[in-house]
Amino acid sequence: MVKAVWLAVFFALLAQLASAECVQVERIAIARDGSVEPPDAPVERDGNVYRLTASVCSRRGIVVEANNVVIDGGGFALTGFKVPGSAGITLMFVSNATIRNLTVSGFYYGVRVEFSEAVRLEALNVGGCAEGASIANSTRVRVERSRFSGNVLGVSVLYSSGFEASHCFIEGGFWGVYASHSPGLRVDSCAISNSSWGTLLLASPHSALVRNAFEGTGFYPFESFDLTVANNTVNGKPLVYLEGVEGVVVRDAGQVVVARSNRVSVVGVNISRTSVGIVLIRANNSLVENCSVKGSRWGVLLHGVAGSQVRNCTLAGNEVGLYLFESADNELSENLLLFNGVGLRLTGSLRNVVWGNCFVANGVEAEVAGGQGNMWDRELGRGNYWSEHYAEDADGDGVLDQPYRVGADNVDRHPLAVCHLALKLPEPEPSCMLKLEVNGSEVFEVKSGSTVLVRAHVSGALPIRAVRFEVGNFTAGWFRWDRSGDGWDALSKTWTVKLQTPGNLTVRAHVRDAGGRPGTCSATIRVRPPPQLEAQKPIEWRGEIATAIAFLVTLLAAFLALKLRKRAKRPLRLAR
Repeated sequence: MVKAVWLAVFFALLAQLASAECVQVERIAIARDGSVEPPDAPVERDGNVYRLTASVCSRRGIVVEANNVVIDGGGFALTGFKVPGSAGITLMFVSNATIRNLTVSGFYYGVRVEFSEAVRLEALNVGGCAEGASIANSTRVRVERSRFSGNVLGVSVLYSSGFEASHCFIEGGFWGVYASHSPGLRVDSCAISNSSWGTLLLASPHSALVRNAFEGTGFYPFESFDLTVANNTVNGKPLVYLEGVEGVVVRDAGQVVVARSNRVSVVGVNISRTSVGIVLIRANNSLVENCSVKGSRWGVLLHGVAGSQVRNCTLAGNEVGLYLFESADNELSENLLLFNGVGLRLTGSLRNVVWGNCFVANGVEAEVAGGQGNMWDRELGRGNYWSEHYAEDADGDGVLDQPYRVGADNVDRHPLAVCHLALKLPEPEPSCMLKLEVNGSEVFEVKSGSTVLVRAHVSGALPIRAVRFEVGNFTAGWFRWDRSGDGWDALSKTWTVKLQTPGNLTVRAHVRDAGGRPGTCSATIRVRPPPQLEAQKPIEWRGEIATAIAFLVTLLAAFLALKLRKRAKRPLRLAR
């Protein structure tokens, strides 16, 4: 805590020093007539070239209203105060202007260009902004040899045409380059890294993406066709883009995007850390098989696709494993969807068949929005394995006795008891250890009638799904592993039992992980019988008591004998 406070103080001092080294100006304007406002701003003019002579701290940045000018930052910095809606450089209704050699930070927009044409942004370093460069309603804007790092959005291009970015470094943020309704865009020889969407084209046809290197991100065209996409790499492997082809097979790529094609096969491709691993856009009757996509935003996306198959794929650790958007009559089978935020998402999709898949430890196993007629099992009563669904399999046929409800009108009638793709699951399998406790202390022997806490400690590559306890011949049944406390990461489960029967008892725990794999552990405890009450011994007569009693008996006998003699000597009286 103390260290954090000192670091905060240190960075605050650095910020104050930086502010002390810059000229404080509310706003600098290059007016339409070429004049500079305020007159004492740190700007020198040489014809149509305006050069900064010092770093500037400003709330409203530099506003360029003049045409045919060059703003040269001279390597200085323009720093804002994070005012909402503020811009470091603003160009509106301007033509033939150049901004170069400047570091910009601390504004909402680093550079904002609107309703302008023939604007060039050269050798800029823009960071710490909501949008590094925002281009809207403009034509022929070029960004060259510039760096955009640590912005929420690197470069946005809206309702513009003829935009070009070349030899730029764009790092981090949610979007690297985002273009909407901007035909003819070109991104050339740029390094784009570590953003959720490296380059996203929305309704921007006839655009080009060439000679770019994507690292930890990728490319996604949404309703953008007639594209030129060539000589790009994703994580050092080729970015494969196919449009208007038929019967092509793809076997190696860092990302695969297929648009408006037929019978394309993507086989055995291993992809990681990109925006969307494999994208099929209106690519009908196609196949994605034996592929792996990990650590990406979306694993496999089918957008407007019909009659295609995704099978035997491993989709792990993605935001969404498998995504169907407005797609119909496809088959999804034998796939492992593991540790995704959402395993499967269906949006506006119809009559798809989903069977034989393993949904293991996803945040949400599957979600459905719109669409109807999707099936979640096939013939022979084979549905999918759902790690969050637990029910008994009383007859041991491998199908749980209760159906699994995916969403409204979506039911897996034959959920599987075990994931049959066990060879694809991470190792090790589950193992456990039992500890028997009384009053918080481990015990190995108790007296009959004692209440014992049974604690099962588990380990393994996957979280535990359920546990069943046994004591001797008594079975407690299966308990769902508690997810309300420590969630999937809970490492122990407790159960209390009262031990009555004397002898050596074996306590067992049977666990199953999220893949349905079993593990067993046991512990032995001795139950002592209850203490026996000793039988009461008969009283031993003392000798003197016996003698006294005998004397009294003899005395009584003598008394009775004497009385009888006296009665015998009395004369008999005759009756008169």
